[in-house]
This record gives sequence, structure tokens and C-alpha cells, in this order.
Amino acid sequence: MIKYLYIAFVWGSLLWGINDKSDDKETYSEIKSWYKNNKDKPVTFYPSYIGKTYDDESVLQIIIIRHGAPEINKNGWFSYKAAKNYIKAYDTVGVSSIKEPPVILEPHEEVKIFSSSLFRAYDTSLKIFHDEDAIYMDSAFIEFQREIIPLPLILPIKGWTGISRFFWMIGLHSSAVPSFRSEKSRAAMDAELLGEAAMQHGKVILVAHGFLNKYIIRNLKKNGWDHSYNGGNDYLAVQVLTKIE
Repeated sequence: MIKYLYIAFVWGSLLWGINDKSDDKETYSEIKSWYKNNKDKPVTFYPSYIGKTYDDESVLQIIIIRHGAPEINKNGWFSYKAAKNYIKAYDTVGVSSIKEPPVILEPHEEVKIFSSSLFRAYDTSLKIFHDEDAIYMDSAFIEFQREIIPLPLILPIKGWTGISRFFWMIGLHSSAVPSFRSEKSRAAMDAELLGEAAMQHGKVILVAHGFLNKYIIRNLKKNGWDHSYNGGNDYLAVQVLTKIE
């Protein structure tokens, strides 16, 4: 008799788990549909009053924003020296004015906001949220480090950064910058940090950089987060990740 009760308990637990997963998929689908239906509006957190989501389970949310357009002239052709100076300047400038914020918060909405310590990201955070006391600036979220490869060429700046990034990714770079492997490890740790913050605060925002954001999102997805909204890769692009706990 005890044996049969144990078997029934095990099968019941398995079936309950299957039903939970099915419910989770339904909720993730609802969230994606909600963002798709509101894609022409500034991004907000998925509202807590919709459906059963917050009644029966907790939906953690992370919004990731790429910084705005840096206020620096990237037109023209660059020698190695000029490209090197451009990269140094790029890491110090702010961003152009933001007429329509890509993300809007509800009044008094409790959100943990992180920003890269590079000024273009921090300046973007200030221009979107207008509250420096609410923004936690952290060097852990700076862009993947880079350098310009010394070549006897004259190229557009995108040519220099593209070639230099390629050499960096295959390991041909100086010891002055971290390796591609170590930067990917940092992105994995950043994903863990954001996940832990979401567990504590429920809603989290990160304002950072294109390359770093890409690898943070990859790691969040590995950690069970759903990519509920993909706003592309341009300046001020927004991504939303959700996780049901």
C-alpha cells in the first residue's frame, strides 16, 4: 500500500510540475503579446494588474537600455593616431538630447536602476530618468574594453573599430586590454548581479552598451530568463527580460 501511495505521490508531483511549466509558458506568451501590442509606445514594465500574473506568482523584470548617441563627430577618414584619439574621446563624451525617452516609469514606481560608469551611459540615465540619486553607477557595466590596432591605413572610424574588434576577439591584442574570454566572464557575472537585484527588488533597469548588453542577455537567457521584448541594437534600444519565480 505504501509503495502505491509513493508512486502516486511521485506521479502527482511530476504532473504538477508539468502544469506549472505550462502555466509559465502561457504567462511568458501573454507578456510578449503585451509588449508586441505596445511596441509603438515607450517601454514600461509589464503592469502588475494584468491577469493572474502577480496574484499567483512573481514575475521578475529586467529592462536593458543601450546608451544614446554620443556627442562626437565620427565622419571622415582616420589615421591610426586619429582613431586612437577618437576612442579616448568617445569614452568621455555625453549623449545628444533625448526628446522621447525609450522607457517611462510610473509615478513612485520602485525600480533599481544601474548604469555603466562610462559617461555616455550615465548621461543617458540622467536624461531618461532625471534623478541622479536613483541611479547606481557601477564600473562592472562598462563596455567591453578595446584598443585600436596599429596599422598603416586611413579608414572610417567604423573600419578601425571593426578590424580592431576582430583582432581582439581572436586574441591578437596587447596586454593593455582584457581578453575576449575575460570580458565574456564579466558579462556572465553582470547577468548574475542583475538577476540577484531582480530577486530583491522585482524590477531592475540597466543602462549600458551594445556589446556588453548582448552578452548579458545571452547569459540571462541561459539562467532561465525569457527575452520578452527585443528593441534592436541602435542607440537607446531597449530589451526586456522576464522570469517567473
